[in-house]
Amino acid sequence: MKSRARGLSPKESYGQWRGLSIALARLPVALREFNLKPILQEMTMTETLNQIESIDELNQALEESSARPVLLFKHSLTCPISARAYREFQSYLENAEPQVSYHLITVQTARAASNETASRLHVRHESPQAILVRDGREVWNASHFDITAARLAEVIKAQLS
Repeated sequence: MKSRARGLSPKESYGQWRGLSIALARLPVALREFNLKPILQEMTMTETLNQIESIDELNQALEESSARPVLLFKHSLTCPISARAYREFQSYLENAEPQVSYHLITVQTARAASNETASRLHVRHESPQAILVRDGREVWNASHFDITAARLAEVIKAQLS
């Protein structure tokens, strides 16, 4: 008996779905093995944007928040919503307030720092996510479509007043 949709028998159809399931199960391993360095290098990094890749670098940024506001931007290289939010963040950075320190955490390459950020600042992990920090504490955060250049400018201006 053939499946009407694709002309496959139930046994053939099951075999295809089983192969797909195995491929999907292997995806996290493939992503870990995928070299993200060239992709990261292609991302526009301005002089004002520092990349956080370790918990030590996160600690330094949180310490810096005692002297001035620190904006952490958590970004996923594989999420189209994160790509849109990152473009908004880049747009904001074109006229960024120089009194603020800006940091990028790429969740695929800095998973430990990303998780530690959520834990230390008591915010639920999201990606994309913008977190404004003062004195080692989260004072504002937004995620997904709430991250816009205008909103970042508004919130940061209010923090500097």
